[in-house]
Amino acid sequence: MEEIERWYDTEYDEWERLVRHRIEYDITRRYFDEYITGERLRVLDIGGGPGRYSIYLAEQGHEVTLLDLSKRHLEVARTKAEERGVTLKDYIHGNAGKLRIFSRARFGSFHIGGHVRVHKRHMQAGHSDIFSAKTNRSVSVIFHSAAFPAG
Repeated sequence: MEEIERWYDTEYDEWERLVRHRIEYDITRRYFDEYITGERLRVLDIGGGPGRYSIYLAEQGHEVTLLDLSKRHLEVARTKAEERGVTLKDYIHGNAGKLRIFSRARFGSFHIGGHVRVHKRHMQAGHSDIFSAKTNRSVSVIFHSAAFPAG
């Protein structure tokens, strides 16, 4: 995991990727608007990188916590949120494989972004139990496979 974290911290600019791939960003926002309904939901953005989607959801009035493996991306998220005049509830540097640290009752909506190679083993390892909903929750997932390069 350290190798992946180092790559995101030193080599990769996720904020600019969503400028280059604007269609992905626009379609994802459309799905958010359709499926993440309600007022001031508590949203956990897992692997949200520099916070582009977190910021959008915060602009819609939701209380968003951003969890990402990259410290640099979290710093970018803080800066971009400030520039947009929004506040995220929390910025957590962490591994998506440690999702059990979050109480099931704490969040009403989840967004997972990232690459299949990073998240696949976490879901297979049983960490998906956080999403077993006894109440109405929404889960949006964006995975990039090896067939769809990040850049």
